[in-house]
Amino acid sequence: MTAAAPSNPRDMDEARSREARSSEPRSWFIVPERGEQLVWSREYGWTFGNGEYFTAAERDAVELPGGGRWAELSPAKEHDRSSSFEDRAAAAADDAMAQHDAALRLEGGADASTRLWHMLASLRAFARREGVDFDATLAELKQDEERVAAYDAQNPSYVIASKTDPELCWSNAYGWTEDNYDTFTQSEHDRLNLPIDGEWEQVDWRKEPEPGPAP
Repeated sequence: MTAAAPSNPRDMDEARSREARSSEPRSWFIVPERGEQLVWSREYGWTFGNGEYFTAAERDAVELPGGGRWAELSPAKEHDRSSSFEDRAAAAADDAMAQHDAALRLEGGADASTRLWHMLASLRAFARREGVDFDATLAELKQDEERVAAYDAQNPSYVIASKTDPELCWSNAYGWTEDNYDTFTQSEHDRLNLPIDGEWEQVDWRKEPEPGPAP
């Protein structure tokens, strides 16, 4: 059943005001005055992962907790819903870097974990505005990284380094060279003979394993 529209002009003004407030970006949050990695929540108090975000109107109505101060996460242009998701995501990434730089400029500077925390807090707010489950996305990213790490551990790559000149590596086409040297798979590592003065050196980039025989 659809609710009846208010007929009283005053009620209509209040309804429009509520609608405007509900569409405001939640870009304000409360942090400790000394800049620790905490955010305030009315439900949890000072917390690492469950901070609360407020609209500008709520900011005026909420009383700061002791030792807290207001901080703004995102520039207004980031909330332009007429722009594409890609543009909004790019704006969110820019804002995350701005939060990083702002933390870096704090008195005495900020360590890497603090700067990263400010970046992630900014991106978390963007995810909430877009209706994306930020924690689930991070969990999926971690799973992807673990899968890649497991794959790399099972499929290492190598170069053949020179024992006599640390600047040189081996190329089957050019011999010893500073550039254009070859990367070898584990299978190649196991079956190829080393050139004179060469030794295997594992590298952190990947060469895809050779395809197996066709069934």
